[in-house]
Amino acid sequence: MFQFRSLTVEAGQTLTVPSGVTIRVSGDVTINGTITVDPNPDQNINAGLPDLGACSDIVPTSATSSAGGSGGIAISQTVALQLVNPPLSEGGGNGGGFSTLSGLGGGIVRVFASGKITIAATGSITADGEPGNAGTIVRGSGGGGAGGIIILAAGTSISNGGTISASGGAGGNALSSPASGPSGGGGGGIVHFLSPSNTQGTVLVTGGAGGTGGSSGKFSNANGGGACGGNGGASGDTTGVAGIAGRILISTVPNPSTVIIS
Repeated sequence: MFQFRSLTVEAGQTLTVPSGVTIRVSGDVTINGTITVDPNPDQNINAGLPDLGACSDIVPTSATSSAGGSGGIAISQTVALQLVNPPLSEGGGNGGGFSTLSGLGGGIVRVFASGKITIAATGSITADGEPGNAGTIVRGSGGGGAGGIIILAAGTSISNGGTISASGGAGGNALSSPASGPSGGGGGGIVHFLSPSNTQGTVLVTGGAGGTGGSSGKFSNANGGGACGGNGGASGDTTGVAGIAGRILISTVPNPSTVIIS
């Protein structure tokens, strides 16, 4: 956790933060440049068990020789609204598949200001999921990671004139020889505004595209996409399924500190 009297990210500059960081500011936050959040730090177990992240209920599965792998299942909106004090490091759920091929879920960042948060036209905050990698002779393609979690809380106002993105990553493409299936895209993440006055602006929580390049009837060695605000996409035989869009939550509250844990 970092604490400042004021915080400005200058235009043309990028502040890269680890997943799970909390930035607390007693005054105003001005973002003219870019804040980029590192992805979920928890990789999949090599055997293929995906990491749930902080915002999915069910992990994606792998395809069999006759059926596609399912995408991960996102938490409900009721639960998503309560994630104002999420786990320390994990964000979106990882895509299915071997650890070096699956896409990691987007990370999580919290920015809390006693004053206002202003994102200029040149400013952005990004916590996107990673794309899954294409299959190899030994391993199937990886599912896309889900978008991460971005939580902004301000005592005065939040005004977004730039871009906030927590989108899912694309599913990995199939291997042509030996033929295998393409994987599903990751679901969109969660962006939550909490302040007395919120201007949403451009917020992207799109699901990742499904992988391509499969051969009809060749489901094997493909994986579903991870989930967060939206479900992950299933794998396919010729084309994987895109992830579902995530959630944009707007909470108009007189005093966000009543719901934020110190």
